[in-house]
Amino acid sequence: MTKSLRILEQNSQERADKIALTVPGGELNLSYAQLTDAIIKTAESIQPVVAGWPKNRPIALSFSNCPEFVVSFLALAWCGIPAMPLNPALTADLAAEPLADEQPGALITAPGPSALREAATRVGVPCWTMHPDFRIDGMPEGGKARNTAPGPDSIALLLQTSGTTGKPKWVPLTHANLLASISNITTTYKLSPDDSTLLVMPLFHVHGLVAALLATLYSGGRVILAPRFSASHFVEWTLAERPTWYTAVPSIHQILLGQPELQNIPKGQFRFIRSCSSFLAPETLTRIEELLGTPLLEAYGMTEAAHQIASNPLPPGDRVVGSVGQATGVEVAILGTGGDILGPGKKGELAVRGENVMNGYLDNPEANASTFCNGYLRTGDLGEIDANGYIRLLGRLKELINRGGEKISPAQIDDVLLNITGVEKAAAFGVPDTIYGEVVHAAVVQNGALDEAEILDRCREKLPRFMVPVKIHIVTELPLGPSGKVNRNTLPKALGLA
Repeated sequence: MTKSLRILEQNSQERADKIALTVPGGELNLSYAQLTDAIIKTAESIQPVVAGWPKNRPIALSFSNCPEFVVSFLALAWCGIPAMPLNPALTADLAAEPLADEQPGALITAPGPSALREAATRVGVPCWTMHPDFRIDGMPEGGKARNTAPGPDSIALLLQTSGTTGKPKWVPLTHANLLASISNITTTYKLSPDDSTLLVMPLFHVHGLVAALLATLYSGGRVILAPRFSASHFVEWTLAERPTWYTAVPSIHQILLGQPELQNIPKGQFRFIRSCSSFLAPETLTRIEELLGTPLLEAYGMTEAAHQIASNPLPPGDRVVGSVGQATGVEVAILGTGGDILGPGKKGELAVRGENVMNGYLDNPEANASTFCNGYLRTGDLGEIDANGYIRLLGRLKELINRGGEKISPAQIDDVLLNITGVEKAAAFGVPDTIYGEVVHAAVVQNGALDEAEILDRCREKLPRFMVPVKIHIVTELPLGPSGKVNRNTLPKALGLA
């Protein structure tokens, strides 16, 4: 069998009757045999239509979390057609940009009017409709079916970066990239057919798609596919379906802590819990572990590396609070300003190389020239690695605050703020200043009666003077990107400071 995502067919042969995909609430259960049958039938209906297309012409997908997304994505992989998932919550104006940029051969989406349909029509991209029975309407007549299986270097997934500055770049991930990543994830967490995951992350991002969906199917486990994250339904779904693990961004873990019903989940029901895609406050980790009686493992990933790069290990391995763990099946290094590799304990830019790492941004030689150095992909993250290989992130290089020549990592200030009782969420950011160039501000969401003066007093106890925020902004919510990361670069404008 070719080294592609078609390897997932193996589970339909070995575990034909085992449930692969569940929609909570008893709405749907698909066995591995049924899921594979739906994938192959969908692929066979698409193949004649795309037979004459240029190589690597993508098809866009726009769904909420649902079986239709799973079937259409894996059917495109079966055909060797790149899938281009888009956030279904995009406005027509925002969706028109990536559609016009990449000009996919079609958009596959759910029945009914939507902003994505409007955008596709606006830029001349045909719309195909996939129904809950996986039947597709709107496809034209095709030619002779293209039966060639995709190879390891065939592009399987095309995603835009979730960067907070500049125009997003297109990341082409091959079948080999994805297989390497899901294999690394499976090995890290010892996933097996006995495991099931409650999937609460959006499938249009690598976190949900690769870590939760593909790694689980690759290992022969069961995916409990929630239509979206719902704090009010999380406990209900967990008690009914009994997942052995889940993965989420820190904001989801924090929201769950606000649900009194969380204590109704039996301690130890989860074999482990995973956190990735953003900084996890140590207090959040401790409270989740105490309530659910299971290890919470902080991990690190990025789109360009097909998600996972590092993770804290399962017990009895050492988990280091405040660290994203050790490299998982990849090489990680800290680079100096000249691109030289620095030793343990030295601060610099985190860089990675491995089979899961993309070969380069699509049609963007300028970005590739600045992103790759001596075979490593520069992540744009500031960090350090200790003598035992544990990685500590210190912030994004582009987010560093330059106060009179002092380079300040906002993540370090976040860490102090999040450890203050009464602070639920926090994000530090730079604001232009006529004297220092930039000064530190911070936005805080409260979960108590703490006021600005008290928060600043705590900061003065824990931070050097130049890192103490000059202003604390009490807000009701922090701006998040689609993947759940705090979009700190939008804060100055949102607060009327820029």
